[in-house]
Amino acid sequence: MTSAAGYYIYAGFVPLLKTFLTILAGFVLTKNGLWTPQGAKGSAVVNVNVALPCLIFSSIVPAFNSTNITYLGPIFLMAFFYIFAGLLMTLVLREIVFVPRQFQWGLVTCGTMSNWNNLPTAVLMTVFMHAPFSGTADTQLGIAFIAVFIVAFQITYFATGFWKTVKYDFEGADKVPLDEDGCEIPESIRERWSRRSNAMKRFWAGVRNGKQKEAARDPEAFGEETKIEHETEDRIIHEQEKAAGSSEAEALAGEPGLGPLHPPHHVASTSTAEKLSPSESSTSVTAPAPEPAPAQSPSANSRHMPHFVRRLQVRCVQAMKPITTPWKLFWNHPSSMPLHVVWFMLKNSTSPVTLCIVIALPISLIQPLKALFVQLDPGDRYYGFALGPDGNPCLEFILNTASFIGGISVPQGLMLLGNSFARMDIPRPITKLPIFAMLGMTAIKCVILPVCGVALTQYLTYHTSLIPPDALALRFVIMFLSGTPGAVNQLVITQLYSPDGKADTLAAFLLVQYIFMFIGSSALAAIILSLL
Repeated sequence: MTSAAGYYIYAGFVPLLKTFLTILAGFVLTKNGLWTPQGAKGSAVVNVNVALPCLIFSSIVPAFNSTNITYLGPIFLMAFFYIFAGLLMTLVLREIVFVPRQFQWGLVTCGTMSNWNNLPTAVLMTVFMHAPFSGTADTQLGIAFIAVFIVAFQITYFATGFWKTVKYDFEGADKVPLDEDGCEIPESIRERWSRRSNAMKRFWAGVRNGKQKEAARDPEAFGEETKIEHETEDRIIHEQEKAAGSSEAEALAGEPGLGPLHPPHHVASTSTAEKLSPSESSTSVTAPAPEPAPAQSPSANSRHMPHFVRRLQVRCVQAMKPITTPWKLFWNHPSSMPLHVVWFMLKNSTSPVTLCIVIALPISLIQPLKALFVQLDPGDRYYGFALGPDGNPCLEFILNTASFIGGISVPQGLMLLGNSFARMDIPRPITKLPIFAMLGMTAIKCVILPVCGVALTQYLTYHTSLIPPDALALRFVIMFLSGTPGAVNQLVITQLYSPDGKADTLAAFLLVQYIFMFIGSSALAAIILSLL
């Protein structure tokens, strides 16, 4: 019994030791000035957009099949359980201990989102190479399971716009009462709820005033067309006819013998709405959902098109007008709000990792496609299908390339974590920090949530059919990801919204969690191995 306990402790500690040394390497490089913030930013771009998607692709394609694809349900269930359980416990913690007013929403985000990327991947790549796991096959399957957790993270944090809540911490920063040392004066529970009650009253007063103004502006009700709607429709149709007319004049101006290629001076090449609308950045995730462009006049670049192409474009715009005009009216109507929400979530959830999973899952489940990348079992119907001259599947080189590039993802991600720690500025004096909130958050992330995760996973394993008892890789991943520290993504986003570009309070919270991680995660891994 003693030797078994020693094995579990050793097997749980060694992966964390490897992780710690890799983080330390990034920390030392940054402290010595060898890894600048610009270099770290470039490494992060490569890691998130290239290395991590390649690692996930090379793991999902050979790992998933028609049997274990049913594990996606329990994984999503547990992932969202960890998210909402952390959210609930953090809201309770925020009410019973002092939290700086400029870290109220930062604390909620820190308790809700966890590091489900490089840390658990580094651990399982070591643990799964030994008994009771089956080596490379379980390692690939474990990485595929972690990819599903990452998708749940992106849906909750980015697709819903939850990451924007950090900006509320920095609104009204000049109204925070400070003492002689420049530190925030703690407010009592009564003062806090009085402030929130007043803010809620102002909010509902604004909502009521907005509804009254809307009712005064809309004389007819019950879905009937109003005079305002008719005027709006006439205005839009008039603008489109004007734009189509200018496009027709522009097209005729390029005809041989009818003048130069440029339009006349009195003809506008673009509509007024196009001139007044600001250009949106393709990389911004804060921009509102764009309207579907129903019918707009060709841009100034259309002057360089052949005249028959421009004339065809004008005729297409006029032909589509009966469809595009009602659609634009509907898109601007409040009843289309659900579509705006769906569009917003789809736009913000399209990341390289998500697209990689969308591509890899069909390949892993459709046997003819999978046979192009992976050598199937000899008894399979498509065994030996589409082999290359070397006797291997003809597209196996794509999988090998993805595995080769993805090999840098985990160590590079851990070194980037060390880089972030090295650039942290811990507030001074330490006694002014919210110590009880820091300890409470560490207890939630590294003690309470793991206990709940292990207990719930064991219940689902032996009292339901959701998790098979022999699915060792699935059980380890689900239970181990319940005890990971806060996500480092929040550090970058907080620095983005902070007026001085710093996130000192968050840095202190994360530092305590990651220090405790080397003890808590080692104990958690040992307990999980003893339960398998």
